[in-house]
Amino acid sequence: IITCLTATSTNVPITIPTTANQTVNSTLNVTSTNTVSDANVTIDISHTWVNDMTITLISPAGTQVQLVAQPCTSAALADITATFDDAGIPIVCGNNPAISGVVIPAQALSAFNGEPMNGTWTLRVLDSFNQDGGSINAWSLNLCNIAPALAVNQNIFENFALFPNPNNG
Repeated sequence: IITCLTATSTNVPITIPTTANQTVNSTLNVTSTNTVSDANVTIDISHTWVNDMTITLISPAGTQVQLVAQPCTSAALADITATFDDAGIPIVCGNNPAISGVVIPAQALSAFNGEPMNGTWTLRVLDSFNQDGGSINAWSLNLCNIAPALAVNQNIFENFALFPNPNNG
């Protein structure tokens, strides 16, 4: 049985400063007793130079997965409106938004598999260069759990005999 939940951050918008080596965090809280068997993250980030950014998702257990690490080229490509999914397609940078669609993250989101869903998740953006900035406009998590199927105990008869045999056979 697969059960999924979507949690959306209310800790937005968050300004990404124009000064170099600034890190900003946006959080969301998940309330669930399940463990992660599949994780996907959707982000909407405005930024005037996507290649400046390293974006990381951090689980409540502290596991960190880089979604992008200074992607694209040094061209002035702006904005990300994408879903990061291990089953996505490789990132192909386009013209504004630079990254869109369902794409494979720089590191596998399966690193979260087996961890508790419950707690505070963090989206961290590091802008490594001066002059260009932006905003984390929105982001959400889609977390799934595969629960084991319900089982029925199997009863096995050993050395079964019925006396007297009414069928004589």
